Amino acid sequence: MDNVASGNPILANLFRFNQWANVELIDGCAQLGDELLDAEAPGALGTIRQTLWRLVEIEHRYLAALHGDANAWFLTLSGGTDGELATLRVLALDTGEQLVAWAEATSGDPMLTGIWRDNEYTAPASVFAGQVILHGKEHRQQVQEALLQRGITTPDLSVWNWWNTERSVGLESPTI
Repeated sequence: MDNVASGNPILANLFRFNQWANVELIDGCAQLGDELLDAEAPGALGTIRQTLWRLVEIEHRYLAALHGDANAWFLTLSGGTDGELATLRVLALDTGEQLVAWAEATSGDPMLTGIWRDNEYTAPASVFAGQVILHGKEHRQQVQEALLQRGITTPDLSVWNWWNTERSVGLESPTI
């Protein structure tokens, strides 16, 4: 398949990976009962469910900042941090698709301005794009650790597994 580069194709694929990892973990957690989902996640901010919701909500804020929303920090997702994982899955897919679309449509590293945590900022888009990836990884790892401490096997969320599941769009098979 021809993959014509436009925008930031590498970043678009990193966002595809991030979306896939979020959805894989949400799907894995959807199989658990409320007792486990509402258990504290050591090292995280609250329960497993709340950590998953926070992950997607903050990514939604980063997306808004990338689109130039000066008040992105103040956005919240409907459903709240105690919402159903089926709702969260839809929001994670939508946010991920919008991040990919942003990367595919954006060239360079535009400067963004706004308010974040009550502080004014001027920063390149790469700061928010990097935070999408790093923040997502941190919260996914917190959830995985909380599950592993309870003896629950977690999905392999590595980039290699994403690649090997052929969910990466327009990429050739790896040579490893």
